[in-house]
Amino acid sequence: GRDVTLAYKLLRYINSAYFGLRRTIASIPEAVRLLGEKEVKRWASLISLASLGANKPSELVVEAALRARFCESLGADVGLDHSSEELFLLGMFSLLDAIMDRPLDVLLQELPIPPSVKSALLGSPSPIRDVFDCVLTYVTGDWDNLSARMDKLNLGDEELPTRYRESVAWVQKVLPSHPAESEQPQGSPALARS
Repeated sequence: GRDVTLAYKLLRYINSAYFGLRRTIASIPEAVRLLGEKEVKRWASLISLASLGANKPSELVVEAALRARFCESLGADVGLDHSSEELFLLGMFSLLDAIMDRPLDVLLQELPIPPSVKSALLGSPSPIRDVFDCVLTYVTGDWDNLSARMDKLNLGDEELPTRYRESVAWVQKVLPSHPAESEQPQGSPALARS
């Protein structure tokens, strides 16, 4: 409520065509009630990240948002529902060094995020890092290594393309002024498995 720009963006977001509400939402408390605290926090985090990357190509923020949502949604498929917030943060901050033009390890010292997320961002093995590695392999089109990543997480052929498309739709909803790809990653085979 103290940040007029953020309040304006939140009201514009909740009143967007995506939600299809029959009436206009005009108050912050009502917007928070409708979206839920968790969704508002995610949205505010992404808006903040977008403002940090204002002088960078918008694709960096879009990619960070896509990774965040993709990690979070894939986590549910591999039994990591309890780690959804960590997975979201992991994806979101995975491009922070490129956005801020500073080394990631230095930036992570300044961020109040869970140690498990910091460790995973720096490459330490963990279940959330396994999800991130699979997401990164998919979005970068590293088809040679995708099968091994999917096997490690016990994923079938349909989870990744489905979660990817859902994540793209979510990014388009949350960051409507930023373009997001609606197709599969370039060179994506119909089935990523060999």
